[in-house]
Amino acid sequence: MRLSGELDAIGTPDGIVAYNPLAYAWAAHARYLDLFGGPRRIVIAGMNPGPWGMVQTGVPFGNVATAKMIIGLGDPRAWSAEADSIVGKPATLLDGRPVRGFRCSRDEVSGRRFWSGLAPLWAREMDDDQQDDGDRAHGQQRFLAALRRMLGECFVMNLCPLAFFDGRPQAAPNITPDKLPKDWRDRLVGDGSPCAAYFADMLRLFRPEVVVVMGAWVEKQVMRWAGSAVRVFRIPHPSPANPASNKGWAGLVQAALREGGVVR
Repeated sequence: MRLSGELDAIGTPDGIVAYNPLAYAWAAHARYLDLFGGPRRIVIAGMNPGPWGMVQTGVPFGNVATAKMIIGLGDPRAWSAEADSIVGKPATLLDGRPVRGFRCSRDEVSGRRFWSGLAPLWAREMDDDQQDDGDRAHGQQRFLAALRRMLGECFVMNLCPLAFFDGRPQAAPNITPDKLPKDWRDRLVGDGSPCAAYFADMLRLFRPEVVVVMGAWVEKQVMRWAGSAVRVFRIPHPSPANPASNKGWAGLVQAALREGGVVR
């Protein structure tokens, strides 16, 4: 909540609008923290929220379908009762970037690839002994069991919790933090920024053995902020904008994490 308030106080340059899911989707994000915040062997760090993922759900890499499962791992009945009202609206809402919360029908490809690609690394053979492998319901239960184990060992976060959009054209294209004007980038996500302080808090509180970073910019930031305090292991970002990720991202990343000894 402190991070959210400090970033809101900084503001954004003219022509750029920021969505802060730590504010309007706080109830969902707080549930995620309550369920999975705490000491973890692995911290997985992305850059910032995607427009159809955390922007809608408050969950990092939270494409709607998987975010529902993640939050539902706590108390599915309470989650079902709150689903339609748990996410509000940003202070400034752009026509080209609507926020419909868990009713959003758009798919966040990065989030879908992220969770469906990584969770199987935590699957166990015993998951296949419960029902016939062809049973669709069993397939979902197997994924949920793997997801629960993954989140018991990993904490997934973004270095910056804000999404930035060009506020002028109707399409409202996404602006990643590394593309912000330098003075604003330094204030929001540079050394000594609220995001740098928050990341330091995560390392202190969660005490990870390794930080898995997605992409070159995230790696650069984490290396500067963490120094030699923790091992940093880079994997490609699952975004469709990354050509390498459109050619079997899951298999590539699973092999890298196993060979690198990140996943035991």
